[in-house]
Amino acid sequence: MYQDLHFYILLDPKQYAENGKAYLNELSVLVKYARAHHARLFYFQEQIDKIKQDDPDFDKGHIMSMANMLDVLLRDAVPAKKQPHLFNIHYHEDGSYLQPVEPSGINAHPHISVLHKKQHPYTEHVLRLTQTAPPALIHLNFHSSHINMMNWIVGLFPRNFNLSDKHGENGKGNWPHESVLLCSASDAQSLLNTAVPSTKFKDKLYNFDTAHQKFIELYYEGDNPQHQWHGFHVAEKDIRRVPDDIRKYFSK
Repeated sequence: MYQDLHFYILLDPKQYAENGKAYLNELSVLVKYARAHHARLFYFQEQIDKIKQDDPDFDKGHIMSMANMLDVLLRDAVPAKKQPHLFNIHYHEDGSYLQPVEPSGINAHPHISVLHKKQHPYTEHVLRLTQTAPPALIHLNFHSSHINMMNWIVGLFPRNFNLSDKHGENGKGNWPHESVLLCSASDAQSLLNTAVPSTKFKDKLYNFDTAHQKFIELYYEGDNPQHQWHGFHVAEKDIRRVPDDIRKYFSK
């Protein structure tokens, strides 16, 4: 399947000052999808310090306070280290130069993304410098929506839906006494693209099909060049086979 995703939560003190709770709620949607994929989460302490410094009401309201919202957003996330330093490389005919990137502290890793709430997703190539390792070029993916983030994950670890004779298609053609796929193969592919894993299984993904108001369970067919999955909709009588964490994730 996939493993070891690293997500850095980029908190913008200016956007926080302008939109407060609405901003944190929007960012929490991205963090929710990162958690659903068992990613390692990081944040930048200097951004938290800046928010606290600029907001005199940060701790007011107890459970509904901005401090509590931020604690929930950052639970199980760890602070990024001050090192390494990152730089944008600017090429110019009169002389190229390096421009520091803030915040620093993003480490080199094959599967890095940054979660933020700006207008558009984008990518950057930055130079990573430390005192103990050679310079390295890092490709950073900045995600501003969960759709963009899911497309990135699927790009790293392709998911191809494989129609199974056992489960049929469009609610028919399944083997006797076997679960049935209620949608088309193309719709199943769309559901597969945004499906999430459970903490209980390493070879299954789940999604909620709003068109049929049922969960779809998807099975990984093993490490192969085709990256294939097959699946079926979960009948109401079998709803207990859907793990509790998945039902909670989809609020079902």
